[in-house]
Amino acid sequence: MKVWGGESAFTLLSSHLFVVLMKKVYSRSRPYLSITNARVVHDPLTEYSFRSGHTTAIFSIIIPFSIHIPIRSLFLYPLACCVGISRVFLGIHYPSNVVAGAFVGTFLGDWPFIFFSKVKEEKYENCVLY
Repeated sequence: MKVWGGESAFTLLSSHLFVVLMKKVYSRSRPYLSITNARVVHDPLTEYSFRSGHTTAIFSIIIPFSIHIPIRSLFLYPLACCVGISRVFLGIHYPSNVVAGAFVGTFLGDWPFIFFSKVKEEKYENCVLY
């Protein structure tokens, strides 16, 4: 379980760095700045909107836990979707920002497993078992 927490922390860090970079590259304004009468929380954010950082974060965190114990995904994916929906409901993100965040978080949550499984395969490829 401790390893899974480490994997989630690593994927969270990588997703956060990616989101910060993308928000600087793609400067998309938030919905409440461009839509009149948009619903918004009391203290709106001032950073750019493209890719939902919260959605990216939650998806990148749950992927390692879902990979290790797939039955947990029955609870974790709906939870992650609720986080994304709440970002739209609060007027902080467009739906496309949330969908992009979910895809990015899922990819960044998966890539360490894909990379390390290939490293393991290469490491043991030339081993002879007796």
